[in-house]
Amino acid sequence: ADQAASLVTLAGAVFMAPFLFLSALGGEIADRFDKALIARRLKFAEIGAAAVAVVGIALSSIPVLMTALLMFGVISALFGPIKYGILPDHLER
Repeated sequence: ADQAASLVTLAGAVFMAPFLFLSALGGEIADRFDKALIARRLKFAEIGAAAVAVVGIALSSIPVLMTALLMFGVISALFGPIKYGILPDHLER
């Protein structure tokens, strides 16, 4: 039970760490490059992260699953600023 609690804590940290370090980079990318293109590429990267997660589940490998979780965290941290930057381009005022 103690190991399970430690894994839950570690999983939360692995997912949240990219938000601390990469959100500003996501904003820079959103300002400099085509938002739609970057969003598409991040969604394709998400497919890769899901494939890694499937392999981790199939192998029952905690390190592989943590890697997939880190990948999802990085993708989410980069996608957030792009998502909120693309909305004003497509919404009328």
